[in-house]
Amino acid sequence: MATKIVITEDQYTKLLGSINEQTENNPLFKSTYNPEDKTTTVSYWVMDETPNSYVVVNPKEFKSNFEWADGAQDYGIRYHITQLPKSKVEIVGSIPDFPQFKIFKIPYWLYKKEPKLEIKRFEGNKRMTLPKDRQVLKDIKKQNIEGAFLALGGDVKKFLLGLENATNPPKPIEKPQVDIDQQVPANSSFYMVRRWTGD
Repeated sequence: MATKIVITEDQYTKLLGSINEQTENNPLFKSTYNPEDKTTTVSYWVMDETPNSYVVVNPKEFKSNFEWADGAQDYGIRYHITQLPKSKVEIVGSIPDFPQFKIFKIPYWLYKKEPKLEIKRFEGNKRMTLPKDRQVLKDIKKQNIEGAFLALGGDVKKFLLGLENATNPPKPIEKPQVDIDQQVPANSSFYMVRRWTGD
């Protein structure tokens, strides 16, 4: 038997505010300016590390003007790879379930100076249109950075299928060649018409 839970308007307002605050403060989907130390809190996928820098991937999502039949927002993808100097940034955490997605505090001036660091991602019901240039998907697979996009959610199955088809395209089905002269009896009317129209 289902249990009915009743909450007051005040409780509902507080709950909604808590949900909105979690969304607004989610470092996976937005950058946050910290005025006290003039830094920006932001997240990137760490694909490599050198003694002096972090090599990071910044996956980007771009909304289109199209919505799918189920209401999902259509979008395209892009990504940038850049380096963050260890002397100027600090890792302050990571995204749950995706430990390679690190949360950084970086100088605000550095974030604004480098367009490759700009965050363009969004939450919600969404489904990507796969890039027409399959080389983009091949590069994502080759560099082993698909996790950076999986962490953002959306239609994960479609993305994984796109990666698989880009790297291992299905072989086209070959249609058998049929010789009509051999397949159709010589005394058939079809055979005679074919011969007559061909002379």
